[in-house]
Amino acid sequence: MHAHRGPMTIKAVTAAVLKAGCKSRNKDLPKTVGKDLAAIPNVVNVDRGVYRMK
Repeated sequence: MHAHRGPMTIKAVTAAVLKAGCKSRNKDLPKTVGKDLAAIPNVVNVDRGVYRMK
């Protein structure tokens, strides 16, 4: 998200994580990414399913 410099949807963050080479067998990866983003202190929920860095 830091390189993007703007709000990103959970779908876009998930795609960037996979593109970066992280492998996952998680069938609900976007749901897991959303939960993890909500727990990060310097990430703000801008809109439903849209997050940005503080």
